Amino acid sequence: MLFIFLSLLAGAISAASVVRRQSSNVTECPGYTATNIQESGSRITADLSLAGPPCNSYGYDVPSLTLTVEYQTDSRLHVLIEDAAKQVYQVPELVVPRPTGTNGTVSSNSTALKFLWKENPFSFAIVRTSSNETLFDTSSVPMIFESQYLRLRTTLPDEPNIYGLGEHSDNFMLNRTNATRTLWSRDAYEIPPGTNLYGNHPIYIDHRGEDRTHGVFLLNSNGMDIKIDNSAGQFLEYNTLGGVFDLYFMAGPSPKDVVSQYSEVVGTPAMMPYWGFGFHNCRYGYQDVYDVADAVYNYSQANIPLETMWTDIDYMNLRRVFTLDPDRFPLSKMRELVDHLHSHEQHYVLMVDPAVWKGDYLPYNKGSQEGVFLKVANGSDYTGVVWPGPTVWPDFFSPSTQDFWDQEFAAFFSPDSGVDIDALWIDMNEASNFCTFPCGDPVGFAATAGDPPPPPPVRPANPIALPGWPDDLQPNATIVSKRSVISKRQSNGTMIGLPNRDLLNPPYMIHNAAGVLSQSTLRSDLIHHGGYAEYDVHNMYGTMMSTTSRNAMLSRRPTVRPMVITRSTFAGAGAHVGHWLGDNVSGWHDYRISISGMLNFASVFQVPMVGSDVCGYAENTTETLCARWATLGAFQPFYRNHNAAGTISQEFYRWDSVAQAARNAIDIRYRLLDYIYTAFHQQTVTGEPVLNPMFYLYPGDANTFPIDLQFFYGDAILVSPVTEENSTSVSIYLPDDRFYDWYTLQPVQNTGSTQTLSNVDYQTIPLHIRGGSIIPLRTESANTTTELRKRPFEILVAPGTDGTASGALYLDEGNMIDQPSTSEISFSYSNGTLTMSGTFGYDAGVDVAKVTILGQQQDEVVMLGGLSIPLTGAATLAKLPAAGHETAQLPLSSQTIQATSVQEVELMHHYTAYIYSTFSNNPVLTALWKEAVPRHAFRHRFLLQGLLAVAAQHKLHQEKGAKSSPELVEIADIYQQEALTTYIYLLDNITEDNCHALFAFSQVIVGISYSRLSLSMDDQTTHPHGLIDAIVDIFELLKGALAIARQASSWLRAGDLEPMMGDVPREAPSDNALASHAPCIQELLLLAHSIANEPSQELDSGARVATLHSTIQLLRIIFQEDTDSVDKMNKTIGLPVWFDTNYIRLLKAHDQASLTVLAFYGAALHQFRHEWCFDGVGAKIVQAVTDLVSHDWLEHLVWPQTETGIQNLQR
Repeated sequence: MLFIFLSLLAGAISAASVVRRQSSNVTECPGYTATNIQESGSRITADLSLAGPPCNSYGYDVPSLTLTVEYQTDSRLHVLIEDAAKQVYQVPELVVPRPTGTNGTVSSNSTALKFLWKENPFSFAIVRTSSNETLFDTSSVPMIFESQYLRLRTTLPDEPNIYGLGEHSDNFMLNRTNATRTLWSRDAYEIPPGTNLYGNHPIYIDHRGEDRTHGVFLLNSNGMDIKIDNSAGQFLEYNTLGGVFDLYFMAGPSPKDVVSQYSEVVGTPAMMPYWGFGFHNCRYGYQDVYDVADAVYNYSQANIPLETMWTDIDYMNLRRVFTLDPDRFPLSKMRELVDHLHSHEQHYVLMVDPAVWKGDYLPYNKGSQEGVFLKVANGSDYTGVVWPGPTVWPDFFSPSTQDFWDQEFAAFFSPDSGVDIDALWIDMNEASNFCTFPCGDPVGFAATAGDPPPPPPVRPANPIALPGWPDDLQPNATIVSKRSVISKRQSNGTMIGLPNRDLLNPPYMIHNAAGVLSQSTLRSDLIHHGGYAEYDVHNMYGTMMSTTSRNAMLSRRPTVRPMVITRSTFAGAGAHVGHWLGDNVSGWHDYRISISGMLNFASVFQVPMVGSDVCGYAENTTETLCARWATLGAFQPFYRNHNAAGTISQEFYRWDSVAQAARNAIDIRYRLLDYIYTAFHQQTVTGEPVLNPMFYLYPGDANTFPIDLQFFYGDAILVSPVTEENSTSVSIYLPDDRFYDWYTLQPVQNTGSTQTLSNVDYQTIPLHIRGGSIIPLRTESANTTTELRKRPFEILVAPGTDGTASGALYLDEGNMIDQPSTSEISFSYSNGTLTMSGTFGYDAGVDVAKVTILGQQQDEVVMLGGLSIPLTGAATLAKLPAAGHETAQLPLSSQTIQATSVQEVELMHHYTAYIYSTFSNNPVLTALWKEAVPRHAFRHRFLLQGLLAVAAQHKLHQEKGAKSSPELVEIADIYQQEALTTYIYLLDNITEDNCHALFAFSQVIVGISYSRLSLSMDDQTTHPHGLIDAIVDIFELLKGALAIARQASSWLRAGDLEPMMGDVPREAPSDNALASHAPCIQELLLLAHSIANEPSQELDSGARVATLHSTIQLLRIIFQEDTDSVDKMNKTIGLPVWFDTNYIRLLKAHDQASLTVLAFYGAALHQFRHEWCFDGVGAKIVQAVTDLVSHDWLEHLVWPQTETGIQNLQR
């Protein structure tokens, strides 16, 4: 806190002096005159000379300049204005390698941009060739090029849409008036808006509508103010402390084109390991290794997937880099912690700061001997203060520093004798310096400020038992207190800076929020190896540390992708590292602004591995904020919960609501992980962004231009979080396009308007699927990304307004730099045909098990399950049901179905006719079968497939003594599972319009259930659990019967509804009738339990069928009666009492049948909430549901087939 106070005080004093110094009159500057203009193919050169007496406003005017213009590609133009003597500092190529052009082969006559100029005073304009629109025009004020000040102004259109120019914590679209973006790296605690922050990216995107987007990048690392205002017409103005005008113009014309073209200049991003996209956890303030282990254990107990555990500087001995605290984080226990994580397919990360404690310990002694630390003019170490007290800083421009860094990493992070980290976190690399400038007494300052801070108390053992963990991390273990500490320059050259500059207090002072340039950071007059002044290269210190650290990680593991997350960045940093958005605040403003920060880095700056500290870093979070942020964070490429020491703990498991929000969000994130991994890989190849602001995909829709609280995750998933405190509603904008709700898969009607979503609970984040997309999903989530990679794929097809869709899937090993083999698969869908093509070098070991096709009308979801389509070669699934088309044919695309004979398939027609003849005496049912069922059958292919399974069973009945073939059994399995999945989905989204259709579907599912049961009984050796599965099927069917019976009662009683199961009594049953069936229900429950406990037990098949048959009849009678009949049933057979006395026994059994019994009862009760399908809801039924939900066993149900029922109950 003292450091913060002193910094603020120094900043205030410095700010006052800044105001006094900004007095020079730049209006008298003459500008330059262009002469000796030469045009040669793709290149223009000229000499620029002062057009009049020098104004020397903030330094001295450089009299002679040169202009070089290069048409580097068809869409990129390079303009370089530098001093003729080439003494002025320019960004070294070792930091930002220059892009290669086309070696003069690009003709200026064929490029998208044109360079135009005026000779006296010199100005230039960039014009779009196709429209003659001016994109950049410097003619409004003369250009200034001085020893310590450069100015260049361009006019802008009225009310421009400008993005970029970071790092900042303001809106994604920059302010148009009185706005100053200052670029000068600083330790910006709490990321205050309107100030300079950690990183520097002098690129902006100017979006003017569809096919009218361009970008401008100024490659200049000096401190600068970039002003946007309309005080003299709308303009953007660069004001830098030095360097040259090194400008790159990207023609677009789309926003995504611009950022891809920018990646050609600064480099495409580095690919990250697959596991890096998992969920990470950290906090500053873990007391010891036990505290870290406890957090890992608690995440596991809360069933929240934790991929990677991080540790902040707490692990260091007195905050000294490359050391371990021997009492709190001893090496032996740290190695056991890491080994435990690795054995459980998890990962570990530690932080490294650049500052090295200036004292007698190995890293400092070795670094001093090798001369790697920055020095002042007299040759002594430059000394400041950071966490360990007096510190020195490596000079990352020195080649010796790389060797020093490599050796420290190799020793401290040794897999054999150190802490075997999987990735690296680097911080404080702006560089941050606590000591108030000029820092005459760093030792005294550190003592006053209390650096290093006192460590927390030593705990001799873990107070908490961690089952399954090593003994040394358990109670009664002891700390072994073993102090293990793993622990030609400044010469002149070309383009390193003009002499005689005031490097501490330049005449022009930028709006540095810290005050003078050297405040809270390194002295700006330090000279780095190669002669580079800190004044010029300050903004690149973090990037230099990043590349050095990445190289050190490669040195210890040469074949593995290094994941390095840094705080300070410069243009091009994404080619080496990722970035977290710094020390934000646990508040709703920073929650909202995290989206803007993330979009800047991922979709403009080409640093796509980015994310905020989820739930906030500084100050105390709240339960509701953390719940919302847990869901939003799941759609950041880098997803980590992290908070500060001295704040309340905020691991996701601390609150039940937050834990559930995290489980829900991570489940979606992991199922989508290959989709976003594919998009991320694409950005590493082409620069096309992994995240997209809405206007990137809808550049012609002006409503999208300012939106920064919604964004696209990839190209297909629109994320629209609730952003206001204590709110469960959010207004979102949906462009005029086809969208589908992620959760219901139903189309959303829209015409380019704002919609309000209500009742968005704290465990949910609104998501929509963009039409025209094909999304590869894992069929289910997992606890680790290693396990996730073993899950098969589902292909989700979301047709656009034209009925087509496309998508991609990239597959590789996930961790190696040089992949031995990869697959790049393209999907396309049109006219009912799904095509998979591309390259298939990598065998993922899993297949496509499911294809889901969304429809453009309500309830037109097609699900093809039970597939086994290998991802090792091209494939075509033809004749798929095209959603919305009534002429779709029966899909016979899977190998299993193809193996079935045509004759068996034809039986479907005969059996359909058989059912139709059963209804022939009833006009209502005849109409239903002729009109409703065929119409829905073509839209919901599972109805036809169900009939096929029934037909197969009917064939067996006709051919007495026939045994079912394995193909028929497998077909029945496939159809049954997929039919129920779709049927349950429709039930969960039941409407008045589909109530009748659901009844028709239920008839078919009854047939499927019986067919599957019969087929299983024919081959008990291959399907020993056939009866259990059949019981589950029928329970799910009865759940549906509850939902449809009341609405269908007018025609339920009009005809014979039991073509396969016998007549249904039409008179109302008496209490005695109900009582007579009570033993059947109890027998069914006990039968399920006994079969689950003794699956090999020989039971009479006839008794099984009879029990199921009588139970079906009973429940059909009940469901046709008044709603109080269920109450009567409960009273008569005492089901509530039965559950009260038996649910614990069932829970302990934890078998499928027992859990099914529990889930069925609750799910059936839940269906009474659909009031329009019934006359009313009984209070006792509602209370029964409430009581059931309160039981602890709901938290432990993990069996997949009960999940839908449980989710209904929880809602």
